[in-house]
Amino acid sequence: PYYKSTGVYSEEHLEDFSKDLVFSAWKVVPRVISSVLSYAAERKMVKNYDEHPKYSSERKNRSTLLNFNKSDDNYKGMPVLNLIYPFEYFATEINPLEISIDLYEDELANMWDVIEKVKINIQNRLEKLVESIEIEDSSYIDERWYWLAPLILEENHLKVREERSFFEDIKAIQESEFFKNRGVGFKDHFSNYINSFKDLNNLSLGKMPNDLFDVLAKIAIAAPGVTIKRSLHLKSDDRLNINKHTIEIAYAFRNLFNRPENITLIRGLNINDPYWHRVLDYAMDGNIQSMLDEYVHILYESMGLNNIDQKSALKELKESLINSLSLRTVSLDYDELWKRNNKYKIEKNNIRCHYALKFGKAKNYQDKTVMRENQVREAFNSPFKPFVLATTSIGQEGLDFHQYCHSVIHWNLPNNPVDLEQREGRIHRYKG
Repeated sequence: PYYKSTGVYSEEHLEDFSKDLVFSAWKVVPRVISSVLSYAAERKMVKNYDEHPKYSSERKNRSTLLNFNKSDDNYKGMPVLNLIYPFEYFATEINPLEISIDLYEDELANMWDVIEKVKINIQNRLEKLVESIEIEDSSYIDERWYWLAPLILEENHLKVREERSFFEDIKAIQESEFFKNRGVGFKDHFSNYINSFKDLNNLSLGKMPNDLFDVLAKIAIAAPGVTIKRSLHLKSDDRLNINKHTIEIAYAFRNLFNRPENITLIRGLNINDPYWHRVLDYAMDGNIQSMLDEYVHILYESMGLNNIDQKSALKELKESLINSLSLRTVSLDYDELWKRNNKYKIEKNNIRCHYALKFGKAKNYQDKTVMRENQVREAFNSPFKPFVLATTSIGQEGLDFHQYCHSVIHWNLPNNPVDLEQREGRIHRYKG
């Protein structure tokens, strides 16, 4: 046809083209649903942050914020380690669930009351530990407190417990394949963490930030590294393996919070605080601990991990969690129809899909395959994106979608009632 070679349409060509669309609609529907819903979700995210946004399909100019950058001897990404390090003190000595029960017994707890209780516990402990630390200049606020205070608490906790040293935990992490494959920036920051720990007795700091104890309480309640460690402890007591798996999963959370659409969402909720503070608030508001406890329970059962040894179970659990967190944003093509001088022209464009996805292979804007059916299914069966899955009849039999889904919306109705029952059976299942 004429339009295939020229990309220009006349009225009569357009009529033929519309007939072609009707016959191919059943293939198009999942693509339309996933692209339109993803676009709508992203548009709502952006509205709180930018009044006049422009849609860029490749997002080349959007930078990440949770980075491990270094300038001379200034390690700018040290506070990011608060999000991913598996602190033993926060994870084992502070239990939000127990605090909630103590405060409210059979009633639902108020988050701010729990935070206040945690804050008082941390403040009482830390103020005794820092009495010997020299305050070199009380006229300026020293932000190093944000990442040094957790280390001070950790060092004291391990010393009192006398079960093992901080360096045993560090060694387990550094010997992992995950650590060996990290970039120079992360390794430099981690080395600085270790060196700072060795030198805690010779610290000389400025004034504490006014919100230090509030931030430490939020780290104890909502930092991915701490909450993941608590959840894994529910299933295993293999501490060194838990530490190295925890930091790997928490690093995947860091990557999740570093994606442009998530940065846009979280920055739009609070534009004043540093981004890593906002991540803590976001994780706390969503009760990340409860979400992870539930998800770990679901995975252990659905993957049959209760029937294998702890070491293997932890490894498989880690891989499944990271796969769900690491689902790539994909692009779907669409045609934009223009009319100029009574001529129609089609332009190819693409649109990001993350909130909703079609079930099947997916490609990025460079036309490279970035995920397959099993990856999409695994991510949909998680608390993370995608939240909507659009599929043809290929998804109506033999697959479980019930773990985090409660609704099936039929685009059409099959002529066989067994097919209808099969469709709804994807989510109408035990523990759905």
